[in-house]
Amino acid sequence: MLTSEFLDGTRHVIYPWNQSQIENLKSSLPPNLSVGSDAHAQAWVEAFAAYGYEVPFEKVRPLIGMGGDQLIPTNI
Repeated sequence: MLTSEFLDGTRHVIYPWNQSQIENLKSSLPPNLSVGSDAHAQAWVEAFAAYGYEVPFEKVRPLIGMGGDQLIPTNI
Protein backbone atom coordinates (compact mmCIF):
# COMPACT_ATOMS: atom_id res chain seq x y z
CA MET A 1 0.00 0.00 0.00
CA LEU A 2 1.30 3.43 -0.96
CA THR A 3 0.10 6.77 0.35
CA SER A 4 0.25 10.18 -1.22
CA GLU A 5 -0.27 13.51 0.49
CA PHE A 6 -1.98 16.36 -1.36
CA LEU A 7 -1.12 20.03 -0.93
CA ASP A 8 -4.16 20.54 1.30
CA GLY A 9 -2.82 17.90 3.71
CA THR A 10 -5.30 15.15 2.81
CA ARG A 11 -3.90 11.69 2.24
CA HIS A 12 -4.78 9.28 -0.51
CA VAL A 13 -4.14 5.56 -0.24
CA ILE A 14 -2.94 3.92 -3.43
CA TYR A 15 -3.07 0.15 -3.66
CA PRO A 16 -0.71 -1.41 -6.19
CA TRP A 17 -2.65 -2.86 -9.11
CA ASN A 18 -2.55 -6.53 -9.81
CA GLN A 19 -2.28 -7.88 -13.34
CA SER A 20 -6.02 -8.55 -13.56
CA GLN A 21 -6.84 -4.92 -12.76
CA ILE A 22 -4.35 -3.72 -15.37
CA GLU A 23 -5.91 -5.99 -17.98
CA ASN A 24 -9.40 -4.74 -17.06
CA LEU A 25 -8.27 -1.15 -17.46
CA LYS A 26 -6.62 -1.87 -20.80
CA SER A 27 -9.73 -3.66 -22.07
CA SER A 28 -11.92 -0.68 -21.14
CA LEU A 29 -10.17 1.42 -23.79
CA PRO A 30 -11.66 1.61 -27.29
CA PRO A 31 -10.24 -1.09 -29.58
CA ASN A 32 -9.37 1.33 -32.39
CA LEU A 33 -7.27 4.19 -31.09
CA SER A 34 -5.85 5.13 -34.47
CA VAL A 35 -7.98 8.29 -34.50
CA GLY A 36 -5.02 10.17 -33.09
CA SER A 37 -2.76 10.49 -30.13
CA ASP A 38 -4.92 13.11 -28.44
CA ALA A 39 -7.92 10.78 -28.51
CA HIS A 40 -5.74 7.95 -27.24
CA ALA A 41 -4.49 10.11 -24.35
CA GLN A 42 -8.04 11.22 -23.52
CA ALA A 43 -9.16 7.58 -23.45
CA TRP A 44 -6.44 6.84 -20.89
CA VAL A 45 -7.47 9.86 -18.79
CA GLU A 46 -11.07 8.62 -18.77
CA ALA A 47 -10.04 5.05 -17.99
CA PHE A 48 -7.92 6.21 -15.05
CA ALA A 49 -10.84 8.34 -13.83
CA ALA A 50 -13.14 5.31 -13.99
CA TYR A 51 -10.83 3.64 -11.47
CA GLY A 52 -10.63 6.73 -9.24
CA TYR A 53 -7.33 8.22 -10.43
CA GLU A 54 -7.15 11.83 -11.57
CA VAL A 55 -4.37 11.91 -14.12
CA PRO A 56 -4.15 15.08 -16.22
CA PHE A 57 -4.18 14.87 -20.00
CA GLU A 58 -0.91 16.81 -20.10
CA LYS A 59 0.82 14.06 -18.14
CA VAL A 60 -0.55 11.21 -20.28
CA ARG A 61 -0.16 12.77 -23.74
CA PRO A 62 3.68 12.61 -23.95
CA LEU A 63 3.57 8.95 -22.93
CA ILE A 64 1.37 7.77 -25.80
CA GLY A 65 3.24 5.00 -27.59
CA MET A 66 4.27 3.25 -24.40
CA GLY A 67 2.60 -0.02 -23.68
CA GLY A 68 -0.13 -0.02 -21.05
CA ASP A 69 2.14 -2.07 -18.81
CA GLN A 70 4.50 0.93 -18.69
CA LEU A 71 1.99 3.79 -18.92
CA ILE A 72 -0.15 2.65 -15.99
CA PRO A 73 2.62 2.39 -13.36
CA THR A 74 4.06 5.71 -14.58
CA ASN A 75 0.78 7.48 -13.79
CA ILE A 76 -0.45 5.92 -10.56
